[in-house]
Amino acid sequence: MIWVTLVLSLIAGYLVFWAGVISLIGFAGWKQIAERYSAERWPEEEEGVALSWQSGSIGTSRYNGVLKAVITAEGLYMRPVRMFAFNHPPVFIQWGSILRTKIAFWGGLKLELDGGKALSIRGKMATYVKEALEAYDLEDDLNEGYLLDEIEEETPSSERTSQSRRRTRA
Repeated sequence: MIWVTLVLSLIAGYLVFWAGVISLIGFAGWKQIAERYSAERWPEEEEGVALSWQSGSIGTSRYNGVLKAVITAEGLYMRPVRMFAFNHPPVFIQWGSILRTKIAFWGGLKLELDGGKALSIRGKMATYVKEALEAYDLEDDLNEGYLLDEIEEETPSSERTSQSRRRTRA
């Protein structure tokens, strides 16, 4: 009977120790992002590109091969795998919240977010996020009419006046 109690006590102690370590890691990085970019839901895999076992870093916390991500048309969903998920709520970063990107120190992509926060991602996740951001920027340009302005700047003024007449008639 004493052996059962001892084994159960060791398991319970280990679980408490593990939860404490995971919480400290989250406090050093994940919490900074999760407070501002909390995900209200986790998307279905059909909504975007689902990736498992990805790597990234937030602040001083490194998440090497423990992140799950779904890249959708609206933004990036991320969470650690279940074993590392204690005190790590899912995050959702909309594409419009990313102010600029840089090449990260050890490769990958550094995302600078509004509010002064930043995170680095690596591997396939970085590749897909870069492609999604390029598509988002192109869509944003189309929605705001930037391409039309660029076309007007490139055409001579005589052609521009006839094009504007055609546009007003239609």
